[in-house]
Amino acid sequence: MIAYKRAVDQAGASFAGHVVKWVDRRKNEEADALARLGSKRLPPPPGVFLDVLTHSSVRAPREIDIAEPPTPDSMLVAVVSNNEEWTEPYMKYLERQALLMEEAEARIIVRRCKSFTIINNELYRRSISGVF
Repeated sequence: MIAYKRAVDQAGASFAGHVVKWVDRRKNEEADALARLGSKRLPPPPGVFLDVLTHSSVRAPREIDIAEPPTPDSMLVAVVSNNEEWTEPYMKYLERQALLMEEAEARIIVRRCKSFTIINNELYRRSISGVF
């Protein structure tokens, strides 16, 4: 959507008084009517013109575009995750009986470790039939 907004802003720069407004979906009856027609695959009513787009109206970003600093209204939020693998607490418990400080998580690890084993420094889970 950011690429489309950027394309609209660039095209609108040549017009005097160009404004893009957000319309609440509940108040946009025309768009709802068109969406219902599209979902039912009915032909458009008289006076409504249908145009089939065969290619994207914006170009894919190039390396130069990616290197541009983002505008303040299009900032992305990065998700920070813990690099620790999910297998590490199980491996620590099976090798050294080391548990986490939180009692609830420690109980879960102890209970789940009954179906795990370590073979060549890799964690394997035993199935009900005993196959790893």
